[in-house]
Amino acid sequence: MVNKKGEFGFVWIFAIFAGIAILLLMVYMTSKILDTSKKLSDTEIGKSLSIVLDPLSAQDLRSQLTKISFSSPTKVEVGCVNKGYGRSLLTVLTRSEGKTGEWTGGEDIVVADKYIFSDVTEGSKNLNVFSTSFKYPYKIADLTFIVSKDYCFIGAPTKVKNTYSVLNNLQFDNCSEDQITVCFDTPLSSCEISVEGFCSDYLCDSEYDYGFVKKEGNIIPFTDSLLLAAILSEGSEYNCNVNRLMYRASKIAGILLKKNEFSSSRGCRSGVAGPLAVLETGFLDYDPYGFITDTETILSLNELNEMGSCKLW
Repeated sequence: MVNKKGEFGFVWIFAIFAGIAILLLMVYMTSKILDTSKKLSDTEIGKSLSIVLDPLSAQDLRSQLTKISFSSPTKVEVGCVNKGYGRSLLTVLTRSEGKTGEWTGGEDIVVADKYIFSDVTEGSKNLNVFSTSFKYPYKIADLTFIVSKDYCFIGAPTKVKNTYSVLNNLQFDNCSEDQITVCFDTPLSSCEISVEGFCSDYLCDSEYDYGFVKKEGNIIPFTDSLLLAAILSEGSEYNCNVNRLMYRASKIAGILLKKNEFSSSRGCRSGVAGPLAVLETGFLDYDPYGFITDTETILSLNELNEMGSCKLW
């Protein structure tokens, strides 16, 4: 005789386990859908950020600033790929579950034509995005800075104040405790970051036209508007973008040489063709420490171009 009671119990046990399995599967699928949705959302934010950066190109020597706000604390990771012209990578990260959840991000957004320097290491609701041009000796590109922290420059020269005064999270001299202090020619023990200038040529706007930024045990060479880049960014990110910039500078030198050939064929000769040929090869695989030895020569080359009857830039 068949035991109906045992058969009934087995059916219920099977149904319970099957129900649990289905429930777990539904929870798993829901979490995967939520993860996918969050990743898509973070990727979309990253794409929107890259679009916001597009109009931020500094015209001539003027600088531009915009402010980006998020509804919740957000990290923006900036990567750099150094191969030829290279590219920047933007990744937006948000917390998966409120304030204590794990930081997760969307897909990398490739930004091929930007040179981005950032200090964003923690979540922030507000980012200041600043752009200014980089010249060495001719304009090479616009630099983009993503700034989330508050800084105070102590003893900065007039040129530095004029260039960076538009940043609303940067203050000069009257510092508060919550600001990162940056001292100009003051011992590093007095500040978190120090800047040492070396420019002594009569063509210098200030001694800080080139020099070193010292922070966290690192010494980072800079020139022109790369001063802020050296202050904000980490060494690997900085060196990668410098190599990209100088590769571009080499290609621009080649274009200017062709422009010189065209001008010369019409009787208008320039005295900078020889130095430009040197830059075309010398700027490839450029070591940032070259800024310390080369900048005064670059300033002289720019002056020579300005004095010529046929200016190449």
